[in-house]
Parts: sequence; C-alpha cells; structure tokens
Amino acid sequence: MAEGKVEYTEDNIRSLDWKEHIRMRPGMYIGKLGDGSSSDDGIYVLVKEVVDNSIDEFVMGNGKKNLCKDKWR
Repeated sequence: MAEGKVEYTEDNIRSLDWKEHIRMRPGMYIGKLGDGSSSDDGIYVLVKEVVDNSIDEFVMGNGKKNLCKDKWR
C-alpha cells in the first residue's frame, strides 16, 4: 500500500439506526438546509410534504377534517 493512503475495509462501515442516520445527514431527506429565505429551503419542503400528505389522506377518506394551524399567529 502506498504511503499516506488509508485502507478502507468492511470494518470501517458502521450501521446506523433509523433515527441516527437522519440526524447525521438531514439534507439527504429534506434538501437544502437554509435559513428560510429561499423557497427551496428544507423547511418549506417539509411543510409542503406534510400538507400534501394530509390532503392525500383526506381525499382517500381517512378523516373528516383537515386542520393545519400556524401556532405563531
């Protein structure tokens, strides 16, 4: 092996539990981690996904009311 080169083996691989991998790499799941100033920031992606999913569930008959509240107003 060449000097200064690190050997990468199966022993270097670590399995993460379902929560740990999300905490370590949130950008993989929600996209760009911004400050909320851009429409493609991860927070807006999450909000859109929650609203879209709740509408889908309502349309499929899973509930009688679809309520989204803004707790800051």
